[in-house]
Amino acid sequence: MANENNTRTGLLQRMRYGIVRRTFSGEYRIRFYEALRFLLANQ
Repeated sequence: MANENNTRTGLLQRMRYGIVRRTFSGEYRIRFYEALRFLLANQ
């Protein structure tokens, strides 16, 4: 039971870290979507 609780806590921490990282890398995300739009437009 304690082991299951530890893995759940680790998963929550990893999700929280991923959300924070995604929020801080908004500039990179915009650049990525611009590149994606450029590739799709030139198919």
